Amino acid sequence: MEAWSILSRAFRILTDRTLTSARLVLNPEKMVIKETRRAYMYLSLYGYPVDALVCNRMLPPEATSDYLAEWRTIQQGYRQTVEESFAPLPIFDVPLFSREVVGPEMLRHMGTMLYGDHDPTEVLYTSEEQYIIEDGDGYTLRVPLPVPSGKIQLNRLSSDELIVHIGNRKRILSLPHTLAVMKIRGARHQDNVLHIEFAPSRSGW
Repeated sequence: MEAWSILSRAFRILTDRTLTSARLVLNPEKMVIKETRRAYMYLSLYGYPVDALVCNRMLPPEATSDYLAEWRTIQQGYRQTVEESFAPLPIFDVPLFSREVVGPEMLRHMGTMLYGDHDPTEVLYTSEEQYIIEDGDGYTLRVPLPVPSGKIQLNRLSSDELIVHIGNRKRILSLPHTLAVMKIRGARHQDNVLHIEFAPSRSGW
């Protein structure tokens, strides 16, 4: 019973968004973004708050050689994908430094580049994240999406990835297995929250 009480208190602390938060770090690469999107989805659905995302190893503007300029263009495309996958989470960019981030000096330098004068222990995002509710014989996925309402278009990249267009805005979502095998019944955008309804499907998506 004592062990269960300790675990229960730990869970309450880890899910209290006024006390605890996680920050995800990724490199601007296709598979890394996909895996981070999946991690963010599961953390959100299990109630563990995420308050920021760090986009690491971004090539700086001074990387001007033809080779690096091409890579910087590719990175900027992936940086847009990061925005479409994680907004409205705060997203911070950290440049690729000229040497490895090892030791107190480089860590302080990176911290200054990342947070500036802001307190890094401050909780940066406290709004609710995506979650699922049972809805009759199916489920509804609710995703905070503070954008102007407009025509909604849904396209599945794969069974567990969904692209949402609302007007001229785009959002890329990872779906848990429970929803990945269901069909989409409908969607609406109301009070800055996207509601996507899923229904059972014998043939899958």
